[in-house]
Amino acid sequence: MTNFVRGLRNIEKYGANFLIHNQRLGDFLNSLQQSCVNTWEADLANPNLNLCPVLTASGEECSFPFIFNKIEYRTCQINNFGNTDKIPQCYTSSKIWSNCILPTNAVITTVTTRKSGSTSTNTVSLNGGTLIWIIGRRFAMNTFSFAPTNTTSNEVYLTTDTKSYSCEIHTDKVTTTQVTCYAPAMPAGSYLVKVKVNGELIPIYQYENINNAYVIASDSNTPKINSIVPMSGLPGTLLTINGDFKTACYTRDEDGCSDDSGARISR
Repeated sequence: MTNFVRGLRNIEKYGANFLIHNQRLGDFLNSLQQSCVNTWEADLANPNLNLCPVLTASGEECSFPFIFNKIEYRTCQINNFGNTDKIPQCYTSSKIWSNCILPTNAVITTVTTRKSGSTSTNTVSLNGGTLIWIIGRRFAMNTFSFAPTNTTSNEVYLTTDTKSYSCEIHTDKVTTTQVTCYAPAMPAGSYLVKVKVNGELIPIYQYENINNAYVIASDSNTPKINSIVPMSGLPGTLLTINGDFKTACYTRDEDGCSDDSGARISR
């Protein structure tokens, strides 16, 4: 019995040491993880951040910063030569470009408020309702659902440094290369369009040109009603409404109104 008790005490002693050793190892691994920041979560304006390596499709890690043609890069790139699909890539130690393995590889190329419009066509109404077209690659495919979730769909936010407004998705126009949404009512100002794909935010370095991803809310783009004549009448009375409607389209039969590229007056 005495030997049995001694055995229990030894197990208790060395078991405790083993647990302490494992705890210290876990703390060490955690400290390693905390000593670097993922590029998609980092404030890249901070030059002192230690960025975590990114695994690539070739099996190699890409360490940041990396050098290519004497230029230093701190993130995966989509605008590198020959990358026609705009897949985030980095330059590995084997001297090849390899696809980065990231939470999302979706990219944003342009934002406009007119179908096939230029990036300079980007103003929205202060009262909301303007349809925004976001063009890119690899957006979520299965957005048309009676009950979409943030892990199987796209989410759009119009943001400033201090505020964020949700943009209601117009699901029947969504494809893997475009997302459409209706701007909410917002104060006048410039808003960066941000998109989550399957719950993952597209990082800034996966924008083809960040300057082409803004919309501007302005009073000059907000429709207004100035007068309604008469103010009352029997059913069937013809009303005359005067104002600044920002469009002459009230039917697809009018010239220039046949497609869905612009705003239309609804009755």
